[in-house]
Amino acid sequence: MTSVPLSMVPEQPIAGWSGRCPARTRVLPLTDSTLPASAAESATLWIPRGGGNSFSDCAYISKGLTFSSQGMDRILEVDPDRGLVLCEAGVTNQDLFEFLERPELQAWTLPIPGGTGHVTVGGASAGDIHGKNHPAQGSYGNHVQAMQVLTASGHKVWCSEDENRDLFRATLGGMGLTGFICKVRLQLVPLPAPALHVQTRPIPDAMTGTFRLFDEEPAELQMAWIDLASRRTRGVFHFSRPTARPPRPPRRILRLPIPRIAFLNPWTAPWINRVIYRLHSHLDLVVRPREAHHPLDAIPEFQKAYGPRGFVEYQFLVPLEQAERGLQSLVEAARKAPAFHCVVKRFGPHPPAGLLSFAREGFTFTALFAARSGVFDVLDELTESLISMGANFNLTKDICMRSRHLEKTQVHLEEWRQIVRRWDPEGRIQSNLSRRLRLKPW
Repeated sequence: MTSVPLSMVPEQPIAGWSGRCPARTRVLPLTDSTLPASAAESATLWIPRGGGNSFSDCAYISKGLTFSSQGMDRILEVDPDRGLVLCEAGVTNQDLFEFLERPELQAWTLPIPGGTGHVTVGGASAGDIHGKNHPAQGSYGNHVQAMQVLTASGHKVWCSEDENRDLFRATLGGMGLTGFICKVRLQLVPLPAPALHVQTRPIPDAMTGTFRLFDEEPAELQMAWIDLASRRTRGVFHFSRPTARPPRPPRRILRLPIPRIAFLNPWTAPWINRVIYRLHSHLDLVVRPREAHHPLDAIPEFQKAYGPRGFVEYQFLVPLEQAERGLQSLVEAARKAPAFHCVVKRFGPHPPAGLLSFAREGFTFTALFAARSGVFDVLDELTESLISMGANFNLTKDICMRSRHLEKTQVHLEEWRQIVRRWDPEGRIQSNLSRRLRLKPW
């Protein structure tokens, strides 16, 4: 049994990482030994939670129980010859990067570092996260060999492509709605070089010059930053290649004071973006891989620069042939609701790892909108327009989609529901996101 009765766990405020979707829930950090008792004892709805880095309302449940994996941070096994690691769900990407600095493991690296080192392996699996290297490596779930999942019944079940495959495919990208991921066996990839050569090129006209650069500058890591706050839609193309050259010294962690008002807002964003464009248009740096993958980790809690109202992060993907239309629709939306910038990445033809996985072949756009009155009406209109282009939307960042949108975009939704209903027939595992989108309507 748990050391504290679940009924005695106090409620506390909680929100998405960007500060949106506030709620109250009971958060209970768990260990491997308390997990089964907690799930069996709970008579209320519950949901797993990792590092709390999701922008959406997917990792907590109002008036229910939110089981945190922060007490499960052990690396259990490692095979240096095959590059396999078994760890608990609360281990972070940063933990793994540091672990791989051991001499016997320096030939390996993480396949999908994601956008921050603070994401947990459980959260990365449940969200099937991606990075700037999708054409080369796919998404996180493409490298997960097996998972141990605590299901609604209170039993721990191993799943993989060879064992309980239905649970495996429903859990990868399943937003924690199949159960609590306890352990993950992850396949690492060979490290081609100890550093990355980061270069950039300016994009004077993002509407016409963005997408061809993904072919003109082939590299394992690629992304484009586009200014949405200024009248001129311009940007910067970033690309990185492995190199044996020594990296520059690590950057210092910047401890910024928490502003009382929004430092980044519709009035300051155009000026800030002009500075970014001028300073970043011709970079030529050699950095450590972690610095290239997680640049914003050098500024802890940088999201607070957007002020107490936070921001709305909106991510969608369209097929390759719809990329220009998708960008045009996004720019038009940014003229109606204040937006700061967007990041563009290309996804390759890797098959989706899970039934609800976001990643598929195409271009993905991640935009930051100011959390102001009317923004959700604009995004609702944008969503309808993008659906007509065959778009998909990232559930780990969504706070504005409606259930009707989900039905139109998730082609394997009914298959996922049938599988999950077998493992959670009473619908005990729920989140605010699953309720809002009626992911489990039973």
